[in-house]
This record gives sequence, structure tokens and C-alpha cells, in this order.
Amino acid sequence: MAFNQAHDLWQQGKPLWSVLAEFDDSEEKAYNKAMQIAVSHPEDARNHLLKKAKDTPRRREFLETLDKMIQKHGKIPGIAQWGLALAPFFNQGRDAKDDIYGRIFSGDLVGYGYATPRKPDDLPARIPDDVWDGKVNWSASSVTGAGLKFVSVRLVDEKKAEALKLADVRKRIDEGATAFPIAAAKAGRKSRRGEILAAYKTLEAEGAVTKDTPKAILGHEIRTFILKHVSAEDRSETGLSDETIRRIIRGTK
Repeated sequence: MAFNQAHDLWQQGKPLWSVLAEFDDSEEKAYNKAMQIAVSHPEDARNHLLKKAKDTPRRREFLETLDKMIQKHGKIPGIAQWGLALAPFFNQGRDAKDDIYGRIFSGDLVGYGYATPRKPDDLPARIPDDVWDGKVNWSASSVTGAGLKFVSVRLVDEKKAEALKLADVRKRIDEGATAFPIAAAKAGRKSRRGEILAAYKTLEAEGAVTKDTPKAILGHEIRTFILKHVSAEDRSETGLSDETIRRIIRGTK
């Protein structure tokens, strides 16, 4: 990847309308099946939901209701009682949206989209949390809020996003010396220039640092980033002092 990580993540994501449709379908199947199982085998219904449904407020409330019903009756109640108790969990459209919102605000899902007005060479950006408090047009895959509007919005699973970022960062660090060629390092001393520049480019693209960031903060951010993403055998602070980092970054265009 070039330094367009947000674009790569956006490409891996799913449009809002697609996420809603998929969420509705898979979740409803899981809840409908659990409802059928619960009549005769409540524990199996619990295990089914734990396996098939996402960990959302809806699932937690469903399981709590299931447990209360068993405790209250001391035995398996009839289908009518189950239906009355569990009916609130089958309002498909609203519950699906609420659960998706919950996953966004908890960080399980990450949104990326294009800010408007959009230009041909624009790249997608991560959507700030407060934008989601505004209006979401699910069918058009757009979000408007906090004075901003994003179109072509896609959602990425946070774990998948982190895995993609990690793979990208490791690749950049491994290729750092090639991407940013330098004179041969002194004998017995490994240069960290490639790693420093790769880390800086990534953090700069995310808006975390700039060339004007104070030396101590810049050094800390770059050093922490590198040590987090290199292999265990390379996890050393040698060559990563604040001054070395500042000097190398100041020398870039």
C-alpha cells in the first residue's frame, strides 16, 4: 500500500445499505431459531445465540430475559409465554440499526467515507464519532452531522481494520530502507532511518504528528509506534532518541 491506508480500509469495507441488510438477515435468523429452540431447550437457545448472534445490547437483553423466564417458572414455560416475553426482540428494522449504532460507538465497527464537496482526487477518511449523532441515510450510504457530510460510507470491522493496518505497517517498516535510501550505516550499527520515516508517514497521514510537533512528543509517538509494530528481536530503542528522530524527519521534504 502507498500511504493511503484509509482508502485501503474503505475498499475492504461494506456500504451502509449492505451492512444493514446483512445484519438484519443474519441476526433475525439467529433470533428466530433461538425462539424455536427455547421452547424445549432454553440452554441450547442460549448457546445458539452466543454462537450465531453478535454481542450487542439486543443479545444481552434477550439472554437476560431467557434466564428470568426460567428462574420465574422453575420449568420450561409454554410457547405463548415465550412469545410474549421475547416479542420485543423481533422488531427487525429498528433493532438492527440500533445494534449497528452500538457497534460503531463501541468501536467494533469503523466508518470511512468521502467528505463533501468531493473532488476527483480526494481520499476517504475515518468518520468522527460525533458525525454519527446526526442523520444517517442508510439507502444512500451517507452520514451528515457535526457540520460535516460523508458519502459512499462503508463500515469496517475493527479487528479486520487493525489487522490490515498492522500488515501494512510491518511491510512499510520492512521496506523502509529501500523506500528511503541512505548511505551505508556505520559498521556494527543498524540505521533506523527507514523505520522512522515509515512510521512518520503513517502517523502524519493519520493527523497524529507533523514536522512542527514538539521534539519530545514527536520522538515519543514515533518510537512507540515503531516498537509496537516491529518483531520482538528488533524491539530496541537504540537509534530512536528524540534528537535522532527529529533530525531525520526535519530532513524530509
